Amino acid sequence: MSFVKGSAFRIYSNTGTIATPSYTALSCEGQASVSVGNSTTDTSSKCDVWDTHEILHSNWSVSGSGYYSDGDAGVDELVDAVMTRTKVLVQIKTLDAKIFSGNVTVESFDFDSPHDGVVGFSVSLKGDSTLTFA
Repeated sequence: MSFVKGSAFRIYSNTGTIATPSYTALSCEGQASVSVGNSTTDTSSKCDVWDTHEILHSNWSVSGSGYYSDGDAGVDELVDAVMTRTKVLVQIKTLDAKIFSGNVTVESFDFDSPHDGVVGFSVSLKGDSTLTFA
């Protein structure tokens, strides 16, 4: 078993079209995470000793942060999506070609500009419908 370095786990946004996707990495990304979960409802009764539940819906989200670079097409696509209230197709890839893929709504895109530092960004993406993993 070999461990995957964090630098290999990258967010890519579709800078092509829906018919012909072309994925561009967020060039100066420093951190990325994917969260996958399920919403449940309690199905326990007075007769149950242990809690029981049923899965209702699945959900997923992606977040990331890094430094902003002028002309970063991946970042620009996400900023455009939040400004125009459109969904974006994203992929999260590892070096061994494992890929999470799906449509997202950009919940927030924040820029941080310290007085004597480099402009940074953080992004929060909410999954829309199915997340695939291959």
